[in-house]
Amino acid sequence: MMWCLKLLAVLPLGSYAARVRTNSTRGVGRVSHMFTWGAPHPTNPMLTTKEGGCFQGYRITNGDDDWLLDDEDIVPTLLTFTSYNHPDVQTLVVVPNGNGIYAKWACGKNPFRVTRASALLHMGDVYQENMAVLDSSYERAKVATRVGLKNSYVTSTSEIKANLRSEGWNLVGTASAGEDVSHLIQDPSSLRCILTFEGSDSFGDWVTDAQIIRKSFCGTMWAHRGFTDELRRMVGSSSWQTHVRPKLGKCSAVDAVGHSLGGAVATLFTGCVDWQNGSDDYNLMSWNTQRATRMSSL
Repeated sequence: MMWCLKLLAVLPLGSYAARVRTNSTRGVGRVSHMFTWGAPHPTNPMLTTKEGGCFQGYRITNGDDDWLLDDEDIVPTLLTFTSYNHPDVQTLVVVPNGNGIYAKWACGKNPFRVTRASALLHMGDVYQENMAVLDSSYERAKVATRVGLKNSYVTSTSEIKANLRSEGWNLVGTASAGEDVSHLIQDPSSLRCILTFEGSDSFGDWVTDAQIIRKSFCGTMWAHRGFTDELRRMVGSSSWQTHVRPKLGKCSAVDAVGHSLGGAVATLFTGCVDWQNGSDDYNLMSWNTQRATRMSSL
């Protein structure tokens, strides 16, 4: 079950920043769209774009329209009465019936409501089923679900490639840090890429989720300590620096995605690369945009 919240011990930022390449030119790469499913609140204050606006994409949460009391994924509600905030992005509450949309909230809105928290609605399979109901006006989010969410926990390259075959996308980069994985997947036609971050699926992840102390992140914001350490652990790994980061600039666009803990990590990644502030965190994640290239499948 993946509904608790996460943290593992990591090296101090200064200790691993020296062993990865620093982007001294402050590359101009930015995340195009961010899609998260069942993500908890990651920052204080609310994370916005560098200009103070709304990120492109959706924060997606599962609901269930019941007769007496509606159900809602438990994880996006767990930190409601803390100082943490969801990011400045539109929210979709998706359900398995009708047109699939229970509610759509404007950027940065998280209205008060009375619902029954459900751990079952946090499951990735339920998100995939509910997203499949939506019409083609949400196609980018639907593709992110079928291509990104579906493969975000998978460690087997052959399994991912088999999953992608019907979608026509290619796995072009993959990295691991401990038991967690991050994948770069490209559409060979548009050359757009989806960058995935894995959610909670181990005891270590749940320990990380529970670390709710605030921590300085990306030189400009305060973020949940567990989520911050998880992102730093992944992007600071030699695997991510070697097999994923150098390929980001070859994408025509990069969409960052993640479920649960992975959604919080994708949010922090999106915010940090958007701010382009030259901080140690930014220099682990930044990339220079290049001519979009069709990359070879692994």
